[in-house]
Amino acid sequence: MYFSAGLATDKGTVKEINQDSMMLKVAMSKEFGRIAFGLVCDGCGGLSYGEIASASYVRRMEDWFYNELPGILSNEDDTRRLDVAYEIRHDPIELIKGNWTYISTEMNERLYEYGRQKHTNVGTTVCMLIILGNEYLAMNIGDSRIYRYSDGEVSCITHDHSYVQKQLDEGSISEKEALDSPMKSVLLQCVGAVSKVDPYFSRGTIDSDETFVLCCDGFWRKTSKSDFAKIMTLSDQDTEEKIEGALKDHIEWLKQDGENDNISAILVRARDAI
Repeated sequence: MYFSAGLATDKGTVKEINQDSMMLKVAMSKEFGRIAFGLVCDGCGGLSYGEIASASYVRRMEDWFYNELPGILSNEDDTRRLDVAYEIRHDPIELIKGNWTYISTEMNERLYEYGRQKHTNVGTTVCMLIILGNEYLAMNIGDSRIYRYSDGEVSCITHDHSYVQKQLDEGSISEKEALDSPMKSVLLQCVGAVSKVDPYFSRGTIDSDETFVLCCDGFWRKTSKSDFAKIMTLSDQDTEEKIEGALKDHIEWLKQDGENDNISAILVRARDAI
């Protein structure tokens, strides 16, 4: 796979600091060729030290990317006997899923304890994506989202951990009511602010030309599917600067439309050839 990617963030029109943290990595691996990894963390609005929580999670995942992922890709920890046939093949996606679950639990406990010592609440949402070969794995905790553009359609491949999403799942409110709900910012899960986290995972294959956008709620809340499609349908010649320019232009539009939260997004386009 070849990747075009970029990211953009803004503190918004009201908050004094930007509580969002992001990371985007595109690297070459011997086993899978080019791989892409990105995550967006949104320090929970209304909770103190949100910027510490989001930055801490990103730093932990940066360490994972450089020091733990290579071993997963090379299968260097496989201790099965070489003279025995095994039906179960090496599945790095499943191993990564286990890693991410463990790290999320670890960070939840670490940030929860930090908040207890500081006599405050510390929390962050998380959404992250990795692309290996023709497969992807997506994860989220909270209400940061990942959107996918494939075959002319935009879809959300994550699932919010929020009170409003719970109402939608139960059928007690409509999509329109959800947008206007005074409870739309109430989270049921976020790393560091709950006793236990249960990440949502999505796994799938990708075709020859697909685009993903990872974003916080400040980005997706006022962005329609047609807006996403416009941002995500970029030409093959688009550079990192042009991708980031498109994201920044949309962020400015969101601010003019009344969005006052921190606003962050990463765009990754995957294709078979340049």
